[in-house]
Amino acid sequence: MAKVFLICGKICSGKGFYTRQLKEKEHAVVLSCDEVENDLFHHDLGDRRDAISADIKAYLHKKAVDIARAGCNVILDWGF
Repeated sequence: MAKVFLICGKICSGKGFYTRQLKEKEHAVVLSCDEVENDLFHHDLGDRRDAISADIKAYLHKKAVDIARAGCNVILDWGF
């Protein structure tokens, strides 16, 4: 049975470091809202950041369900 891990913590608290270790240990796929924002938008989102972040999280949530149903572990690195 696949596992879903939720990573939370303050900015610069070591979430990324822990996520990388967990990814290797659990053979998991990492879904990161920050990574999507940085890769797609490359710049300040200004007043739209919260709305765009919510849309990204909704999309990644659907993907996490698909990945887990396929039997692969998932790490949600969203800074909950």
